[in-house]
Parts: sequence; structure tokens; C-alpha cells
Amino acid sequence: MPYNRSTGKITVNPPSTGQTNPLGVDIVDIMQATGCNVPDLGYCILYGTINIWSKFKPVCYNSRDTSDQWNFQQLKWKDSANWYMGLSSQLYGITPRSMDFSGWNESTFIGYYDGGLNGWTYTKPRGIFTISGVQYPFRETDFAGYNAKAIPPVDYLSVPAKTSVGEGLYIRVSAAINLDGSGYDSISLADLNVVGSGTNLYFGAVFIANDSSASPRTLLVTSDSVGGDVLKAQTSGTMLQKGKTYKVYPILSTRQGVISNDIYVTHGETRYTCPNCPVLETMAVDKTDQLDIDLDIVAMLTQAYTYNFRVINNNGADMLNLAYAYNQSSSTQPSSFTNWPVSTTVGAHSVSSTLRIQNLQTANTYMWIRFTYGLLQYYKCFGPISQYTPLSPASQVTT
Repeated sequence: MPYNRSTGKITVNPPSTGQTNPLGVDIVDIMQATGCNVPDLGYCILYGTINIWSKFKPVCYNSRDTSDQWNFQQLKWKDSANWYMGLSSQLYGITPRSMDFSGWNESTFIGYYDGGLNGWTYTKPRGIFTISGVQYPFRETDFAGYNAKAIPPVDYLSVPAKTSVGEGLYIRVSAAINLDGSGYDSISLADLNVVGSGTNLYFGAVFIANDSSASPRTLLVTSDSVGGDVLKAQTSGTMLQKGKTYKVYPILSTRQGVISNDIYVTHGETRYTCPNCPVLETMAVDKTDQLDIDLDIVAMLTQAYTYNFRVINNNGADMLNLAYAYNQSSSTQPSSFTNWPVSTTVGAHSVSSTLRIQNLQTANTYMWIRFTYGLLQYYKCFGPISQYTPLSPASQVTT
């Protein structure tokens, strides 16, 4: 029953002809798998490094006859198919952190997120020492099928620095979802369905604004599908408040497709913190603000109310069909404008050709950029630009 350093797995070898009892796991393999340098089973379990996401590992279980036969095809004891689940209150030796209990509140919820297991716990057996007055023995055979390289059900959480808010957009909170655990003997998202009484679990996120005056301050979103890693946003500009920064807390929920600004209201679902995921931040912005575009506005000192405008494209793709328009005394998107002088394409990380506009004498003038980025057309407003109004030529002092 050798330990494979490459795969991280302790392989279960079938018994020889006539052998009915399970094969013991060599203590050397356990030492290598746990990184322990003491040839003692209890020491390896208590002080070695155990990957809690391995489906097979030491668990608290004291009602199994270890002389029974081991099913090498299904990786289980024939007298107890789910021995590796551990105690009835646990799941593969792990106790999930539910967020639905009396007295649940925002500060309690936030307190569970430590960047590690986020409130989930793994309980190891302690041999002769008791847990709540009960002894749970150490067993070498608990390491049969153990994988030191098991992967968690959710990992690699990613949130963009800016989240576009607007009609028909998506919240881009993504993660690597281990849906079935195949190949790694891991506890998968499907395995965790047990915590929801057999229902599916859906990846989700809770948004809480750093600014308590934000309206709305909170948002709860869960995926439409099991294994979904892009959370669908509310098709409304009131989903998050533009200009506010939100902390993003990953969760797991038994209810799919939830979009609500009230994170405390439940509809019979159960929610859990998402272990192994950090808390990240995002700023809610208008969809065009997510594109990093600057406008270089230069007033001409020798010619009153005349400006040179240059568009600076800081993004990684070309801006196509670039056009300009200005709206005197209004920041309303100029959809009816006809004076859209088209410029050349502005390549990635480059500056457009200069457009000179004269006679901008209104106190509040707004400059608009219209362009195609990717497959969509965008508008972006700059202004008001009254602060760039120069002195008239007659008022200028020369030396």
C-alpha cells in the first residue's frame, strides 16, 4: 500500500487470494503523506499535516468492527458504507459553518471569515483521549485512499477591482468549483449536498459596503446552476451603489438564483460560509467606468475657448469607431447628437489623434466619447470642463 509522492495518494492494494481482512497501511506511508518524522500513528494524526479535503482520512468513529472486510472497489467497510463520514453531526469529519441560526447578524457573519476555513472545523480522533466523554481510536486503515493533494470544493476566488452596475450585466465573482472530486479523491461540491439534506449547493456571494451610508448597503447573489462560477447580477442599476466599495464574502447556499439586497431574509434555504476562500473587495462603477480611459484636455492660451482633446486608451484592446461629442450644460448621454466627428481607431495602450474644438463658452460643458470595445458600444462622459476655460486674448498679459 505505497504512498505516491506524485499523486499524493495512499493506494489500497487488493488482498491476496484467501485473505479476507483489510490490509494495514504502512506507518512509513502515513509519515510521508502527513510530513511527520515520528513513526507513531497517533502522533502523525494529531501533529502531522492532514489535508481535510481528502474524502478518506482519520475521523471520529467508534462503532466499527475493524476485522470486517474492506470493499476495495467501493473504498468502504462492508458493515458501514459511510464510515468515512465520521460523526452524524459531521461531514467527512468536518463540521460546516451554517449562517442560519437564532441571533444571526452582520457582525457575527463577518467574524466567521478568517481567510482560512471560515468557521468550518475538522475534528480528529484523539485515541485514548476523549471528546465529549467518548474515545475515538486511531486507525491506520483510515488512511486507505487518503490523498494529501486533495482539492477543496471551492478555491481560487476572484473578484474584479471594479464591478459594472447596469441593465443586463453580470457580477464577475468567479471561483474554481470542484464539482465531483474525480481524480483527487476530494470532498466535492456534490459531496457537500448532504449538508443541505440532499439538496444541491450553489456558489454565491454576499456584498457589504464599507460605507454604512451606502444605499443599498448589502447584496446577496447565488449562482443559477450547480458549479456555476459567474454570479448573475440583478438587471437594475440599484443592485449596488455606484462609487461605493464593497467587501465580497463567498458563501454556499441551498437556494439557487437568489438576488436580494436584504441578506437577512431567507426562503427556507440554508447558507454556509465558503471555506478556503478569502474576502475580497470591488468598487461598483458605471459600465463605462470599468474601462480605463483618460481624456487629455488642453486649453489653448492663445485662442480663447479652444481646446485640444486626446483620448488615452489604457486598456488591452483597441477602441474602434471612436467619436466625440460635447453637450453644453448637460451630462445627459447625447444619443440624438449628430455632430460625432469620427476619429481613427485608438489602439491598445495608445493615444488618439487630436481633436480641436472651438467656442466652448458655456460654464458647464461635458465631453462625450463614443466607441466600440470588444463587441459592445460604449459612451463615456468627461466634465464639466469649465475649469479649462482660458482668458480671452484681450485679457491675457504678455511680456
